[in-house]
Amino acid sequence: MEFGNYKQGAKYNRIEPVNGHRIFMDSFISTLQAKFRIFSVLEAGHSLHPHFNYFEYHEDWGESGSERMAAYKNGEGIEVFFLFSTAGVVAKVLNNDPLKDVDKLLKAVPDIFGSFKGELAFDLLIANCYIWRTRDDKAWSSAPMNADYTSNLEPLWETVEGFVRWMEIYHEVKLEKSAIEAAAQKLNVDLSALLEFRGT
Repeated sequence: MEFGNYKQGAKYNRIEPVNGHRIFMDSFISTLQAKFRIFSVLEAGHSLHPHFNYFEYHEDWGESGSERMAAYKNGEGIEVFFLFSTAGVVAKVLNNDPLKDVDKLLKAVPDIFGSFKGELAFDLLIANCYIWRTRDDKAWSSAPMNADYTSNLEPLWETVEGFVRWMEIYHEVKLEKSAIEAAAQKLNVDLSALLEFRGT
């Protein structure tokens, strides 16, 4: 499976976890969350037009307060809402041409993600596909199967260096290394874990 130009099985995916797949998946989820956290903070703090920011991250989401919500919206019809929970991670993907009768596709999302399936804030019935990855999965699943969602998600798999280039292109802002390191320290994010990581 490819995400943008990056194929599953890249360097970071071949690292063998010392205590089995579950530890690798826990690390995968925490690193993906860390990317959303630092990207949203850096964008909010340095973009010239904060009302048009692409990245969001919210702690203590949901009634239990134990879930995390992250979103990517480009203002031109592409929206991705991620929900992180003890079950894993699940997302709604929308582009400019949503599918009809997506309620049938939503039923394919495992019931272990029940809080996601009942989340009104995500407008779940306006979507092109849903993707998920439980803590026992070795790859993403999608409904519909083989959905072409890679172009929508490509910015989310960027490394920190890729994000810096993205900020220059979309916000015309050059992030200094000191600003990135300061944000990472404030958020207690290990930058070294993000340098090689992409979400495939």
